[in-house]
Amino acid sequence: MAVIKVLPHSLREKIAAGEVIERPVSVVKELVENSIDAGAGRITVDIQEGGKRLIRVTDDGSGIYAVDMPLAAERHATSKISEEADLYAVSSLGFRGEALASIRAVSRLRIISRRADCDEGTELLAQGDEPMEIRPIGCAPGTSITVTDIFYNLPARLKFLKTNITEQRKIQEIMERYAMAYPEKAFVLTTDGRELLNAVPAASAEDRLIDIYGRQAVDGFVEVTAENDYVSISGLVSRPGFSRSNRSDQTLIINGRLVQSAVFRFALDRAYRELLPTGRYPLALIRLQVDPSKLDVNVHPQKAEVRFVDERDVGILLERAVRRTLLERRLRTLNPFTEARSEISRPGTITTGRKPYAVQAPVNMPLMEEAFTDFFSGKEMPAIKQDRTEAEADMPMKGDGFSGLQVAANTGVNIIGQALQMYVVAYDDLSIILIDQHAAHERILYDRLMQADGGGSEVQVLLLPETIELRPAEVSIVGERSDILKRLGFTVEPFGKNTYRLTGVPMELAEASPAAVFRDIVSDLMEIGGSAREEQIRASLCRRIACHAAVKAGDVLSESEMKQLTVDLLTVPGRAMTCPHGRPVMIKMGQAELLKAFYRS
Repeated sequence: MAVIKVLPHSLREKIAAGEVIERPVSVVKELVENSIDAGAGRITVDIQEGGKRLIRVTDDGSGIYAVDMPLAAERHATSKISEEADLYAVSSLGFRGEALASIRAVSRLRIISRRADCDEGTELLAQGDEPMEIRPIGCAPGTSITVTDIFYNLPARLKFLKTNITEQRKIQEIMERYAMAYPEKAFVLTTDGRELLNAVPAASAEDRLIDIYGRQAVDGFVEVTAENDYVSISGLVSRPGFSRSNRSDQTLIINGRLVQSAVFRFALDRAYRELLPTGRYPLALIRLQVDPSKLDVNVHPQKAEVRFVDERDVGILLERAVRRTLLERRLRTLNPFTEARSEISRPGTITTGRKPYAVQAPVNMPLMEEAFTDFFSGKEMPAIKQDRTEAEADMPMKGDGFSGLQVAANTGVNIIGQALQMYVVAYDDLSIILIDQHAAHERILYDRLMQADGGGSEVQVLLLPETIELRPAEVSIVGERSDILKRLGFTVEPFGKNTYRLTGVPMELAEASPAAVFRDIVSDLMEIGGSAREEQIRASLCRRIACHAAVKAGDVLSESEMKQLTVDLLTVPGRAMTCPHGRPVMIKMGQAELLKAFYRS
């Protein structure tokens, strides 16, 4: 009996469709690209239930002739290429002839279209592998395509779709990116009659940026241009002080096509090296115009990736262009969360102004009695002395070779001082201890936030409320997650279109940059998505708050602050010895390791 067999036509169509149509946003992407290829000046997208129930894309483009309609939804039927050579010089967004056929295979499809030079239009009705119905109809010039009940015949695929709000947000995001890619066109997105995006034709990329990010953001960008023999680069990148906690605000457009590119991401990372702290990413809207013969757009089923003939040249050109622009303008490179750092602390506070450990009496900076050699770098530390406060003068000291402040009787740990403005140096009977001040404080704050009722926090009311403009997709996520934001200590209220007013923040963030932290929180929510459990969301946001509120590398700690940090770290039973991101908070070097390091037996 034969084992190998040819699959039925209907099954082949569903398998092929699965490579192109993953979820509702895939349908929107394919149909919007068809509208752009048709020369549309206005593209309207209507959705219901996150696109699961209905997606309708209407445009004022060139339309479809009645004679062509029977082939419009057939696989590998296209007007955009005709021979093999055309594959290596593709200038349109769609060209494979798979979009409408794939949509037809997994949904109920209706197309209404009319050419401007025709008296009437044509309607096509199709679903799955059933015969199509085609008939004349009265309609305006252009095309309207309605897709209903996506995956109605693939219940297993339907089951894996996310919540309606998550699917809706993905559609919002891609519509925003198309609006940025084509500022000269109008893009409208509505759901159940409610407008989510209305981008009117703009005179420039900068003007369109205002529609998406708001007027406040425009000053945070600078223009980048460069070119060589076959690539032209233009676009906008953010100043180092205007960054995000992830790459979600980096958009790459190659020959009008929205794509992902590892070369692009790596070039941006290299351009901003030493200008942004670890874990921060620039915003970018970059357009590349490339000789089509030097570009392969046929490497991904959804046309989401491209391949350059010489990726290295393109990456270097982009990196140098961005780097040159940033340096020539002598832009500020300060982390926005530490711009308010003062050089000298006032008594009883920490230099960052975050006040993690309040003390009653004035304190001096931690000073050591003797110079010692840093056995990690070989650099000699300057000779300094140690003064003890009156409140600490009666605390017992151990005399086993070090002079230090005992943290607490039940820990057996003594503090020596602060090294490299990054580590608290301490010791006990058996070991030398290095505590990463940022990681340790981050761990402590995270545990406190998570142990609070519902992850809640005391609210610090802002003396001057801050107005924050968000992208339309971000407005949706803030509305969806308003309850958890409130429990965490953020007090926000709508303040006009795509704008919120921030009036309160968690007490831990009292002296941070409120708007910048809130933007990071929103970016985290966007990255997490709408289907995550509330506990996951709370943990992620508590990590973010703890990270921004914790003391940083480079912050000078007082003696009392070091003591309190160490007590908080070591006296809580079961406290994890890693920060919320998994990095160690403390390193201990025992006597055996020290003897070995000094070649002693």
